[in-house]
Amino acid sequence: MKQGSAKARPLCGAAAVAALVAAVALSSCGGGPGGPQPIPTGGHAMGAMAQLVLDGMTAEQALAAQGYATATQADVPPWFDAEVLPASRCEGCFAAEDWQVVGLSMSGAADEVFDSLLADLAERGWCAYESGIDHAATLTKEEGEAQWMMMQCATIGGSTSVVLQLSRSSC
Repeated sequence: MKQGSAKARPLCGAAAVAALVAAVALSSCGGGPGGPQPIPTGGHAMGAMAQLVLDGMTAEQALAAQGYATATQADVPPWFDAEVLPASRCEGCFAAEDWQVVGLSMSGAADEVFDSLLADLAERGWCAYESGIDHAATLTKEEGEAQWMMMQCATIGGSTSVVLQLSRSSC
């Protein structure tokens, strides 16, 4: 992620927190194949993360306290780079240790980012299915390390927050 002004950085951090809070909430609502997936941070993670921010932690500190870390291109696992998004698009994202939940902040409106990501993912073999929620889809593919994913995009501040929740075949 490019470094912006001091005023822009909190918005990106807030977008990442909102994205990952949503992902943690979604992970308790059904998950991928095999039924419900455990919340990666334990019970009431959404409330805990929000409370940490309200208590004065930065977005990065709150995410780290819940098991997420800021990633650079070098941190992106090879399977994610090859099958989901290229490492170059993941600079500054937040990811769970196992990369099954990833939050990104991208420029552009949610509908534009969503459509662009769907096109990129289709080129990598992903088939998208409408979710009934604006700018959200469930995606599957026939082979590879990751074969199921939920993606949702939401405009937050001046950028779009993207949450990817994946189910990996090796987990």
